[in-house]
Amino acid sequence: PGNVTFQVATSFGVAQDLAGNQSLPLPVYQFTTASDPLDRYRYGTTGNDTFTPTQPQQVFVGGPGVDMLVLPGPRSAYQVSHSQTRYQDYTITNVQAGTQHEALNMERVQFADSKLALDLDGGAAWVAEILGAVFGRASVANPSYVGIGLRLADAGTGFVDLLGYALRARFGAVPDSTALVQTLYTNVAGVPPPADVLAFFVGQLDRGELTAVDLGQFAALHPANLANIDLVGLAQTGLPYEP
Repeated sequence: PGNVTFQVATSFGVAQDLAGNQSLPLPVYQFTTASDPLDRYRYGTTGNDTFTPTQPQQVFVGGPGVDMLVLPGPRSAYQVSHSQTRYQDYTITNVQAGTQHEALNMERVQFADSKLALDLDGGAAWVAEILGAVFGRASVANPSYVGIGLRLADAGTGFVDLLGYALRARFGAVPDSTALVQTLYTNVAGVPPPADVLAFFVGQLDRGELTAVDLGQFAALHPANLANIDLVGLAQTGLPYEP
């Protein structure tokens, strides 16, 4: 793509109607096209793709897999804004450098000094929900914790297995029922469980009517946990992680 000039010369003569009336001689027309706008678009494959901008303004469209957009500047140089109409649609602007890129269905963005997860309707959401319930709200803001979870999720670990991994890391192979209920309830509700609630869930766990994963899933997906970790807010800004 590039500049293209079209010319219609007068050598084509004039037009004539059935009555013999002739048109004026054809003038010379010249016009120049800008670079093909479709050249701004870059599309992913069915695998994991890495995109690097080659123009100041481009649109990157990820496909299946975990796709990453690599940008040259530090995170502080960019403004990340989320579309109000499409869930995984972000505009990433560097005002000083004069660049503005749109990322559609893009799971990750790598800056010069940090990384950002954008799939807050997928693996990144799972990681945030599980961290909030099992390790507490503050853990969602720990890039190292998020990075551990994302590596597992990106490798194909499903929500339930990811939750099981987090529970074992927090409570060991065989969680103590009382500690499990107290921790999950406190992390989600912000206060320790009342005695009757504690006894109810501990009894279910001890009788085998409920597993640790069952209770963990209930806690992680509870509306109070989603509000506690501000999942809606994370969807606007992305979730920082490392390495």
